[in-house]
Amino acid sequence: MAKKILTILGSAILVIAGVAAVSAYEAYVINVTAHIENALRIHPKSFEFGTVFPQENFAPYTFEVSTSDSFCESTQKRVLNVDYKIVRKPKPRDPVDHQYCYDHRLDNPKPADYYTLCYPIMCAALSGHPEYPGGPLDIGFDSFTDPETVFGAGHLHKKISLTDPEDSNTTDIWRIDLDVPCFEGQCAQDWTHQGYELDPSQEGQNFGCDLWVEVTNIY
Repeated sequence: MAKKILTILGSAILVIAGVAAVSAYEAYVINVTAHIENALRIHPKSFEFGTVFPQENFAPYTFEVSTSDSFCESTQKRVLNVDYKIVRKPKPRDPVDHQYCYDHRLDNPKPADYYTLCYPIMCAALSGHPEYPGGPLDIGFDSFTDPETVFGAGHLHKKISLTDPEDSNTTDIWRIDLDVPCFEGQCAQDWTHQGYELDPSQEGQNFGCDLWVEVTNIY
């Protein structure tokens, strides 16, 4: 009886092995490809105000937010709209430290190495408004507002019909202004933005802020 059981088990192993050997000679390939490209194009990607003085106002720098070539091409009709937002974030001295600067932006006091890795923040001093408002979805932001809760928003779209493109809006132009804050204890009498004064110990330093254009919806 024991011998019979062993024989059956051996046969089962041979059958399974035979199925595996046969399947190794048969294969099918399903080709999967995708062209991946950003929906937006930004130009220019940087600008510098240079040396400025407290309570000066500098205006304007402008930049374009436009749809990419792939988004605009005539054969692409699956998605026609892009929503985006413009967010003010702390500027790292090296881009690799962006997350660190962002994570510790609200710390008070800041970590000992914060200003070694990050610029003193001037985000609240920037305002941004669409130069050519395209509709209710294009919303600007004012200076001396909280970057945590206040940001810009825009909407771009193209029309399917190439013979009637009048309603297309594939480029937004944004105007960026710098409203220079004063140092605490040194503000003029007409200063009206209490709470946004700069630390006097940072006088003479370079300040920075990054504007992040982030896609929020494609449809």
